[in-house]
Amino acid sequence: MYELFQHAIYLSGSFVLQEAWELEQGMVYIVNHIYAERRQAWSRTQYHVLFDEGSGGYLCECGLYSHMGMLCCHAIRVLLSLRVREIPEVHIMKRWTKNACEALPKHLMIYKECNSALKDATYRHSSLYSKALEIVQMGDKNTEAYGVAMKVLLDAISTLNDTNQESDGRGLHDQTAAQVHDQDISVTPGTDGLSGSMNVVSRNRDRGRPTNARAKPNYENVSKPRTKFFSICRGRGHKASGCPSYGGATKKQRKVPKCSKCGLEGHKRNNCSGRMFGVFQ
Repeated sequence: MYELFQHAIYLSGSFVLQEAWELEQGMVYIVNHIYAERRQAWSRTQYHVLFDEGSGGYLCECGLYSHMGMLCCHAIRVLLSLRVREIPEVHIMKRWTKNACEALPKHLMIYKECNSALKDATYRHSSLYSKALEIVQMGDKNTEAYGVAMKVLLDAISTLNDTNQESDGRGLHDQTAAQVHDQDISVTPGTDGLSGSMNVVSRNRDRGRPTNARAKPNYENVSKPRTKFFSICRGRGHKASGCPSYGGATKKQRKVPKCSKCGLEGHKRNNCSGRMFGVFQ
């Protein structure tokens, strides 16, 4: 609400108070847009704001206050021009204030402002937990402090045994147990021979529209081998070396081995017969 009123104050800068005349019940102020000649033909540029002396309120013919209970930018322009420093009391509605929860129906009394802290889900737990930790830290200083702290805690346990029998259901432990119970789904056994009942924890669905695709196992997700095509004839089943359109590539003839010792062809140096028979010394 504060942001809406702040935006209305910003829009009031586009208007200016032009004239005013007096009536029996009050004053009428005419507010015009500063760039009325630039506005569209269907856009309204002039508004009448009535000041009621009996109630002390400013009513604009735009009807924004009657609609949502907030002053419009035209009435704010009149207040600023008249140098009014505070919003009139008649325009401050209780539902926009901090005391809006004072007068509530019986079924909404738990949200009353004076009881909101005690009725909060985590207020009692967090405040008790912090105080308990404070007692632990103070009692851990020395042996005497430990004895006093332990005695206080034991006395508190014996006292609370008589007062904590009834639960209002707003404790943190009770609410957590209730949430777990709400998430459980009771399943009635069929004709499978099972007896009794069992609880199945429900799973939260993902956001968005559910998919219609079937969840495929891993053995169905195997991708097919990609077909290879020859880059020139665009055929398949062969490579460039064996393309029938180009006669195939001729294989390069292997060189005849030549011995570096005797200079004869047909063998290499390590298999040279002259070396074996001692021809070369």
